[in-house]
Amino acid sequence: MLLIVAAINFCFGPLNVALPVISNVVFKSRALGFSWMLASIALGGLIGAIVIGQFWDRVKQSVILIGSMFGMAIPFGLIPLCKDIFLCLLPLFISGISIAFTNIVLTTFIQRKTPDYMRGKVNSMVTLIALSIMPISMAVSGALIDFLGTDPLFYLCSGLMVVVIIFFAHSESIKEFSEKAR
Repeated sequence: MLLIVAAINFCFGPLNVALPVISNVVFKSRALGFSWMLASIALGGLIGAIVIGQFWDRVKQSVILIGSMFGMAIPFGLIPLCKDIFLCLLPLFISGISIAFTNIVLTTFIQRKTPDYMRGKVNSMVTLIALSIMPISMAVSGALIDFLGTDPLFYLCSGLMVVVIIFFAHSESIKEFSEKAR
């Protein structure tokens, strides 16, 4: 599971590095457009955190997790297709919802499955992996943007996330998420 967290977080580097470029260069909207893009992700996250409670105990966590992971991956691939900043806000909003769903399912899983005496260490390790991969991802993303541009990078990361999700969906790890929340 830690490898999945690392791989998904690695794919978020382009979002952090490329969104300012897209806002400024593609949409010519500078700081205002960039703030709308970030606000769209944040608003999606807030709504996702509220909405997940409506069906949390009726749907298997594996279904929520795989669906929300695809909900992060697919919108990444749609961002380069947006020709207007306002159209770009929708995939970012969907990503925000999906990020909240994914984080809530994973956090709940870790809290439920980890013994009390190990919980702090396990959460520390997950946080370390998630955060330590970001600077590497951002550096690689910056270099790839200079070399390829933003569009191929979003397609590449979207595709990589889809491959990781498919691998995870067919792994033994997903069986641990197959129960409904209690």
